[in-house]
Amino acid sequence: MNKNNDRASGIPSSFTAWLRDMGRRGPAGAWSRRDAFKAQREAEQRAEMARLLDHSAARIAGELTRTIAEETHRNMAHAHAHLVEHLSQETGRQMAHLDQHMSQEIGRQMAHLGQHASQETGRQMAHLDQHMSQEIGRQMAHLEERYTQALIRQAAALETRLTLELGRQIASVDEHLSGQMPRDTDSAMDALRASLTETLVEHQTTFRRDLHGHMSHVDAHLSEHLSKQLTLHLGRGCASAHRSEPAVLQQRLLALGRLLRPVKAEGFAKVRVGHAADGGYVLLDDFAKVGFALSFGVGEEITWDLAMAGRGIDIHQFDHTVEKPPSTHPRVHFHRKKIVAVQQGEDESLQSAQRLGGDALCIVKMDIEGDEWNVLEAATAEDFTKVTQFVCEFHDFDKVDDAGWYERAEAVLTALAGHFRVVHVHANNHGALHRLGNVAFPEILEVTFANTAFYSFHDTDEVFPGPLDAPNRPDLPDIVLGAFRF
Repeated sequence: MNKNNDRASGIPSSFTAWLRDMGRRGPAGAWSRRDAFKAQREAEQRAEMARLLDHSAARIAGELTRTIAEETHRNMAHAHAHLVEHLSQETGRQMAHLDQHMSQEIGRQMAHLGQHASQETGRQMAHLDQHMSQEIGRQMAHLEERYTQALIRQAAALETRLTLELGRQIASVDEHLSGQMPRDTDSAMDALRASLTETLVEHQTTFRRDLHGHMSHVDAHLSEHLSKQLTLHLGRGCASAHRSEPAVLQQRLLALGRLLRPVKAEGFAKVRVGHAADGGYVLLDDFAKVGFALSFGVGEEITWDLAMAGRGIDIHQFDHTVEKPPSTHPRVHFHRKKIVAVQQGEDESLQSAQRLGGDALCIVKMDIEGDEWNVLEAATAEDFTKVTQFVCEFHDFDKVDDAGWYERAEAVLTALAGHFRVVHVHANNHGALHRLGNVAFPEILEVTFANTAFYSFHDTDEVFPGPLDAPNRPDLPDIVLGAFRF
């Protein structure tokens, strides 16, 4: 047996060396072969037992590790559940406390804010009430003065007519008396008195009827004016009630808006004619081809008329509500006549007024306080052939809820679209910006049209108001229309 075999058999090398040593000692120290094998088997059994012990120890360690891991996991899960429950309970308590605290704080803040808002609202309402009272007082004083003057003028005119009639009656009676010299003078005088009394009664009745009519007109105008002023100052921007559905109102306004879509005239800039307030309008800077201009609606503001006259253009003014314009110019010709749909009596129409300029081309400015719809509804295609530019102030878009009004407005704007394109729009801030059917639309809109027979057009990205525009009421901001494309 060599050293390698000893290692292969699992017998310790020291034991093998000892056996060899005992063999060299001779019979006295020699073991029997049987004892040697017994010793070898014991060594092998001890080695096997050590291996089994190692295996058992490893298995026990694995089991113990797994058991400890499972127990640890169970304990951790239990601890986690307990911790989550504790945290939930604690969080609930904290949240309840915080909620109670926040509710109390919010209550205090809301109470403080409500008190502050009530006080601020009270101050604002008091200020608004004072401002409105002053504004309404000024408007009432202005209107009272204006219509008092109108009534005085009417009374003076009636008095003049009465004096002339009485003069004619007296002259007739005097001529009659002088020619026939009746014998019964008392009878003649009685007849004269009866005639004069009858004439006076007749003219007094006429005067009272005319005065009553004028006062009714003044009352209606004041009511409407004050209602609009109240709407402006309260910033309501919409009518109080509408019969039509919001979707119908929206559809109607969008249809009217599409007929008023602004475009740009090719090759022509724009210019403001008249001063930078009510009465001034924006037109194309193209006046060379124009022979005369018509100004329908004069009032007390004629800077547009004077500016046109300053360009060498004759102006024919029409307004039946004033005795004469506030100022004169050699090229300005005033006609105290009303513009109506169809010429009758002393009233003129769009067509008849154009005859004053013969065959020359013209520019028309129309601001007749709502009557434009009637006048333009009756206009024909021939009425627009000589009009190069037409600027009109359209009123009452807040009446779009009225089906009759809407149908007329749509028909008028459709007819105009057959001859003109819109080159400028501006909202008159004497009226409100209404929101009807979720569409913002001004109550009063100034529109400048250019005739398609004289100009070419293309789309524009212009927004309104532009640099040439100015608010009609300087004390209020201008109304923003934006691109005004629907």
